[in-house]
Amino acid sequence: MLVGPELAKVSRPMALQRKVLIVGVMHQVAGQEVRLRRTSILAALTKEFGETTIHDVRPVPRRRLSESPYTPRPDRDTPAGRPSARKKPSQRPGRP
Repeated sequence: MLVGPELAKVSRPMALQRKVLIVGVMHQVAGQEVRLRRTSILAALTKEFGETTIHDVRPVPRRRLSESPYTPRPDRDTPAGRPSARKKPSQRPGRP
């Protein structure tokens, strides 16, 4: 655990975008704590994954944090929660 048990309860890694680790936080205090610990978090990540993987850590507010940040959500996997946003050619009106 990189951040300790108390901060881990209210924050989760959400995404990696352009070498910036996006961390979901449940409240402003957790976000401030992530900002204050930024240097030590980056040092631990660099030690674990190498220097070129992550260059910054950015906290973002989240009302709820999933148990696993990598669990797919059915309502967000595709547009409008449908299995596929595109219709198959045979399903398009006016085509045989």
